[in-house]
Amino acid sequence: MGIRRNTAEVSRGHSVFLGMRVPIQTLSIEPAGALVDFTLVSLMLFDLENPVVQFCAAGMEVDGEPSKALALFERAWASRRDDFDASVAAHYVARHQATPQASLEWNERALQHAEAIADDRAASLMPSLCLNLAESYRKSARMAEAEQLALRGLLAVDRLPPDDGYARFVRAGLDRLLQRLRAGR
Repeated sequence: MGIRRNTAEVSRGHSVFLGMRVPIQTLSIEPAGALVDFTLVSLMLFDLENPVVQFCAAGMEVDGEPSKALALFERAWASRRDDFDASVAAHYVARHQATPQASLEWNERALQHAEAIADDRAASLMPSLCLNLAESYRKSARMAEAEQLALRGLLAVDRLPPDDGYARFVRAGLDRLLQRLRAGR
């Protein structure tokens, strides 16, 4: 499996992949040759030769087929090289778990690996990781932990550019989650 990168001119100009916002790059995933929009911070942070990126990209392409997507996300997990890779892969594996408890465990794993990253590569991932884990806590009736993590997610969103579509999207999700949590008191 290989990924070719071609810069595409797109009117919106940006997309979101793994919480990263940059100009859209059109990637062709081979052998299927399907075109997919992904956001890549830079080749330094998201190495297109990185098997985790390749497997997650391929998994997103077949996301409507959960068993196929999960198999690719699990291959991403098996290919991890460091905490950043592990955080990204765990984030996607969590999406296709059979039980809320299993999703919670993978979401916890994703956040733990992100917290172990010594540099700032995880900064733009944190809002989404906090949102997903907070939602898992809510589903597990761990409301205080869900609220605390949602508030942490809002602080992480505040570190992103305010005009960022990803930041607005995740902020809206965190706000909705906090409203549900506070309405349930």
